[in-house]
Amino acid sequence: MKKSYYPTRYNLMRFCLTLLFFTACEFSTFAQTASEIMSKHIKAIGGKAKLDAISSFTYEMGPKIIYYKKPGMWRIDNLDSGKIKETTIYHGEMGWNIFDNTNVQPSYTSLSLSGQADNIFLVSYLAYTNASDYKIEYSGLEKGGDNLVLEVTPLVNNSIGASYTYYINPKTYLITKSTINFEGPSVVYYFKNYKTFSGIQVPLTITVENEDRGTSTELVRTKVKINIPLNNKLFADPTLKK
Repeated sequence: MKKSYYPTRYNLMRFCLTLLFFTACEFSTFAQTASEIMSKHIKAIGGKAKLDAISSFTYEMGPKIIYYKKPGMWRIDNLDSGKIKETTIYHGEMGWNIFDNTNVQPSYTSLSLSGQADNIFLVSYLAYTNASDYKIEYSGLEKGGDNLVLEVTPLVNNSIGASYTYYINPKTYLITKSTINFEGPSVVYYFKNYKTFSGIQVPLTITVENEDRGTSTELVRTKVKINIPLNNKLFADPTLKK
């Protein structure tokens, strides 16, 4: 008996239902708004209440030790053979570089979205951009992947015209990748190995790839501590000592 290549009514119905299911799933994912994705992302990394309750933190990353204390005080120690070779201190938009604990120079790079990348912060800076100072758009799914893609453009203090692209896992709503878009080197950041500290999800492994130079650097965050006592002397204005 010759085999028929025409689909049976059952197979045709099953094919149509399968196609309808996957189309509906894709449409449901794409139909989300940027605001909904942001809300799910913030919830995934711990929730707004826990993020707002962060009063201080510290961690090490490579040859750097980072300290933060509210409101807006930062200290970044750069080590060489276990000794501090350079320290950067920020009080909001003001900053200083201290070399070998003596020579002090002003720092003109503020710790803002347009000044630094995600790897300097405890959690994704995306959690703090849901405001009128930023334009946030959802552009659908990643090409060749299933990540949700958010485009973020600072509307103020953005003299270099930079924008940022975030790739968010649709199951965990944690960031897996981000890029900085401006007229300069093409840099991509990959985030993985999330761990929970004080109820907050923190990526411990960050890979930085410079596509123009063909380089790749893996950074590992260690000794993460949140909401611990930090002496104000750590953040003292170095110009006042003189």
